[in-house]
Amino acid sequence: MNSKCEIYIPKNAKKGKIKYLCISAHADDTEIMAYHGIKKSLENENVEFNTVIVTDGAGSSRTGKYKNVTNEQMVKLRNAEQKAVADYAHYATVWFLNYESKHNRTAELISDLKEIIINLKPEVIYTHNICDSHKTHIMTVSAVVKALKEIKNIFLPEKFYGMETWRDLDWLAEKNKLIFDVSCNDGTDAKLLSMFESQTEGGKRYDLAAVARREANATFSASHQVDSYSKINYGMDLMPLVKDEIPMSLYAVGLIDGFVNEVISNLKPFENI
Repeated sequence: MNSKCEIYIPKNAKKGKIKYLCISAHADDTEIMAYHGIKKSLENENVEFNTVIVTDGAGSSRTGKYKNVTNEQMVKLRNAEQKAVADYAHYATVWFLNYESKHNRTAELISDLKEIIINLKPEVIYTHNICDSHKTHIMTVSAVVKALKEIKNIFLPEKFYGMETWRDLDWLAEKNKLIFDVSCNDGTDAKLLSMFESQTEGGKRYDLAAVARREANATFSASHQVDSYSKINYGMDLMPLVKDEIPMSLYAVGLIDGFVNEVISNLKPFENI
């Protein structure tokens, strides 16, 4: 592992035979995009949840009482918040890789990810989707894809998902859209995000926005039937990038073409009315 890496074992860490792993660019990305895995762990004694935080979060937006916090102080704050969340939700392990956000996809980062994945052997991996608009998120998913391609003859997870974070995925064609039930009635989902106070009190109300998006996804997921879920996250299958070695740009174009074709198919019958 790189020299800046910190491995944190939360208080009352929950271990299980079925291992879920989220690989996130920043602290709190995990709780935004992988609540499905967190929920599975909280509800199932055989499931454990782990996360990797790739960057140190030094460049976070800030205002109010966090307006004058230095980059060094922000790194410590964000890591402490992530540890508190991991304690609260009984994560099994948190890896803080502490790369700078401007860090490009390097052999060192890919090597870290390969080591973690091979040692953990997760059944499910969540990461950012390839159509995300945040460049650090794209750097992260590209590194995960590269790592998995390099170890696919040794180990591959059963499922590899790209989740919505800095771009919604409700636009995906129905055939490409994966639905993740994140229904939560006890407020745990919002609680976890509210614990990142440097963000929620520092100008970014992710605790409100992420939960509201899940509720909106559920309500607008089907027009002619009663809602089956109260909250939904959308995702995409990233395994073809690894198994079939499809380039990310080509795979993204295929997903966009799927959307275009669905729109055209819906419009065609009404063009001559």
